[in-house]
Amino acid sequence: MFSVKKWDIDRQSNTVKFYFECLEYGDFCEEITFPDNVQLTQDETLERLLDVAAAYLGVSYYKLAASAQIHFDKPLSKNARQSIEKLYIDGLGEFYIRNELPYPPPVSFHYAAKNTRKPLAENEEGLRNTKGSTATIAFGGGKDSHVSISLLDQLNIKQDIVSVVLSDRVWETLQKLSHKELTFIRRKIDSKLIKLVKEGKGYNGHIPITAINSIILSIYSYLAGNSWVVFSNERGASVPTMHYDTHAINHQYSKSYEFETLFRNTLNDICGRKVQYFSLLRPFSELWIAHYLAKGALPSHPYFSSCNKNFIFEGEGKLPADQRWCGKCSKCVYTSIILAPHLSSKKFISIFGAHILDDPDNLQTAKNLCGIGDKKPWECVGDFADTASALFHLAMNDEWERNFIPLTLKSGLKEKYGEDHLKKRMESEISSRSDHFLPDQLLEILG
Repeated sequence: MFSVKKWDIDRQSNTVKFYFECLEYGDFCEEITFPDNVQLTQDETLERLLDVAAAYLGVSYYKLAASAQIHFDKPLSKNARQSIEKLYIDGLGEFYIRNELPYPPPVSFHYAAKNTRKPLAENEEGLRNTKGSTATIAFGGGKDSHVSISLLDQLNIKQDIVSVVLSDRVWETLQKLSHKELTFIRRKIDSKLIKLVKEGKGYNGHIPITAINSIILSIYSYLAGNSWVVFSNERGASVPTMHYDTHAINHQYSKSYEFETLFRNTLNDICGRKVQYFSLLRPFSELWIAHYLAKGALPSHPYFSSCNKNFIFEGEGKLPADQRWCGKCSKCVYTSIILAPHLSSKKFISIFGAHILDDPDNLQTAKNLCGIGDKKPWECVGDFADTASALFHLAMNDEWERNFIPLTLKSGLKEKYGEDHLKKRMESEISSRSDHFLPDQLLEILG
């Protein structure tokens, strides 16, 4: 059995402590410390936000034993329960599969306290016209958050750019990946959990981190008086990574349109018009984002990086101090493929620091990314056909056609997708738009 227990506020340190209990491994406590520009003044709205935060944070500790029963000690709305249950099942889909556990998992949810609370705020219909908003921007250093910042800059939207960090080294790295000053919220995972994982005890694996950061930034926004919580999840985040029997498994589930809807409903019960959550890039494809980043977000070029090795601080995977890209991982190869069609080779090298697309070592990764290899990587990468169309575009481009990867894969791409489809795909994906929750005053970015 796993239990999500109480939380406590320490106003002196501006910290909230969250408590969990695992029948097999005992008690845990996680701490979230907010910056000095906000204060943890307790009221019913904050209490309800913290109840949801406790449930979301619990996934990190639940996965140690993957118990068949999960208990929640606080009252939670119907919408909150829906988002929580999807998070512990679909959000941990990759975790169950890679640990060879049953999926869907045989887990039951128990809510000890009956929810008698009424929603604090109005329903979804009234949420689209907040004026004079300050936007809390979730920042991770990659291409997507840089594009969101640039778009809001163009619209003269006031921004509070925020990152949730686990250590000072993550703090320093994220600031290096930004051309603007960041606000930091510190998350301290229980050292007991870290020790157990290092000792190889219990299960380990991917968690839906975007959901955790979403509730933390929503709490921050409420405390700071910021009307918007802006994430940068694009429509491709809803595409499954793989299928297991008849079930879709999505590495990016908590970035998906489905989870965005569930979380918005949960947050709207509590905050309504005060705090609106949405993904600014939801209407767009990865190909549009790459095009915009290359052509419209020039100040970001010397700073952004989507390579996760920026956050490896010791051992073989650590990047040299003067590098932002390893040039070998699936995210480096993917980002280079979708950006290259919009860059000169000189500009490409100035950003990535290496001839990633002319490196034979990256061939299998490129195959996996465009659907003619083994399987899609367990990473935040885009749709097979999008990647294939960008790669085919390079193979047809005078400046890029002799690079090893586009040259080698050209015939295989034509055989799988068809030349006509590949030629049309990029243009159609750049021009098309998908369902979204953008407030009315941001609709002009749709073009």
